[in-house]
Amino acid sequence: MALQSIAKIIMAMILMLLIMYLAYRVTRFLAERTMKGGKRGNYLREFDRLGMGPEQYIAIVRAGSSYYLIGVTKQNISILSEISEEQLVELPEEEREAVTFGAANSEFYRKLADRTGGMGFKGLFPGRKGNDRGEDDQ
Repeated sequence: MALQSIAKIIMAMILMLLIMYLAYRVTRFLAERTMKGGKRGNYLREFDRLGMGPEQYIAIVRAGSSYYLIGVTKQNISILSEISEEQLVELPEEEREAVTFGAANSEFYRKLADRTGGMGFKGLFPGRKGNDRGEDDQ
């Protein structure tokens, strides 16, 4: 009897996890599908958006037949410029790739090594005694 109860509980947990996983996948699919073409309204369409910081971004929107570059912050929305359709040029694929943390970190360390002659953080403090852990070098 106890074995049947445990089996029912395990089956219920597996079913619940399966439902949660399917809900996650469906939500993600719908989000990707709706965001590909930009946000759309009856009279407005957001074509592209570029994050500039926390709760700050610039976007290209179309209102009727006019295109605008807008800046958006938590407190304000500003029209930065009106753009003609001829000025809208799609970026090449290599320029559209998102910068990952790993790539940015590698670039930082490469620049640091270039500026310090390969010394890394030690090269930033040439007069300092000790290694990076605060201990004296032997």
